[in-house]
Amino acid sequence: MRLFKPKTRPEKPEVWLTHPAMAEERRERHRQALLAPYHRKALVVQLAIFAVVLALWPLPIINPVKLLTVLFHEMSHVGMALLTGGRVFGVAIDPGGAGITLGIGGSERWIVLAGYAGSFLIGALLFLLSAKWDPAEVWLCLCVFVGATLMMGWLNEFTALFAWSAIILLALGQMFLAGGAKRFLLRVFATTSCLYPILDIGGEMFRLHAEGFRIAGRVAGSDVSRLAEIAHAPPFLIGFLCCAVGLVLVVWLVDWTARHNAEEEARRSLRSPLLGYRPRRRKTLHYNPNDPTTVREYRLR
Repeated sequence: MRLFKPKTRPEKPEVWLTHPAMAEERRERHRQALLAPYHRKALVVQLAIFAVVLALWPLPIINPVKLLTVLFHEMSHVGMALLTGGRVFGVAIDPGGAGITLGIGGSERWIVLAGYAGSFLIGALLFLLSAKWDPAEVWLCLCVFVGATLMMGWLNEFTALFAWSAIILLALGQMFLAGGAKRFLLRVFATTSCLYPILDIGGEMFRLHAEGFRIAGRVAGSDVSRLAEIAHAPPFLIGFLCCAVGLVLVVWLVDWTARHNAEEEARRSLRSPLLGYRPRRRKTLHYNPNDPTTVREYRLR
């Protein structure tokens, strides 16, 4: 005799689990479960960007982004010179990656210090804004910032050519690039701007980069050597301190950005209707003459 197992209906969840008051708790548990993988994913992506930028740093393919960072560097000099009462004649950049700001007056100590510090702060600001704001808004601010260099004056033809090209390409990117592509490129710009002071100071310490601009037959000194003269300290010590502070801040920025991205991804995933409580909509009863149960009340006129 063959015995058949009776079919069992799946057990219904307890009533309190489907109560609307439990929706927030379910969401919070799900958010906490998603944070770790999303944080790991965002961290891997950002570290990959750092690795690619470091690998391509000696190659010409990354020169346009490096020159944009040099422009940030020189604009930091300009801003501090104006803040300390100086007068700026203009800025110039070289295809090799060197840059110079010509002016008079102001506090030399703060102007020299503002170059690398300003470049790093601009990169950190791009990191923070790309995580907090809409990418289109940050991209628009970047377009305005690069366009503002025109008011400061371009001292050579290459600076004018590069700056106009950058303004046109950024404007085209604002019109045609998607939000994800803008966010990725903003992270690349931010990574390069944060790494530029560290790598440039390291190159100055170990004499790994080429000479910069020549003024009256002399090579214009780097910011590190000039800061060492002002502070009466060895250039190696100044460079080591700047690199150490920069590395610590870069690690913090990467971790903060990854955590914020993880929060955004978890919040976006929680918008799914399956994870929250939504009351069922009542079915609309339509009149059907063959089914009197659909008609609650009617009158003959």
